[in-house]
Amino acid sequence: MKKQARKTRQPNHPMRWRFVLGFWAVCACLLLVRAVDLQVIQHDYLAHQGDIRNLRVEPLAAHRGVIRDRAGKPLAVSTPVVTLGKPREAMEHQDQWGRLAGNPVIDQKCLPAKCAGMNPASLFI
Repeated sequence: MKKQARKTRQPNHPMRWRFVLGFWAVCACLLLVRAVDLQVIQHDYLAHQGDIRNLRVEPLAAHRGVIRDRAGKPLAVSTPVVTLGKPREAMEHQDQWGRLAGNPVIDQKCLPAKCAGMNPASLFI
């Protein structure tokens, strides 16, 4: 029986192996060419497209509400605040404080007295 099985078995065709090996070699070369195209040739375009999709500026309201103790008394209250300027720049340009004259929230006459001895890092306008 073993002799009959060997006789009916078809021989390996070297042409078939060459075709399959050549097919996979062409596929690998095409993938390599495409990878080089994307990484080297189209790099600037694709980086720009990625930045468009991922980089954005969105305003985020940071109102977190009230933190209470177990008796219900408020421990910390977060209220919305509008920032009018950067503290360090405001301290450096005191000659421009006159531009705040029409603001109903800030008293222009009391502002220099409040800011006189304060550290600019802890000053909020």
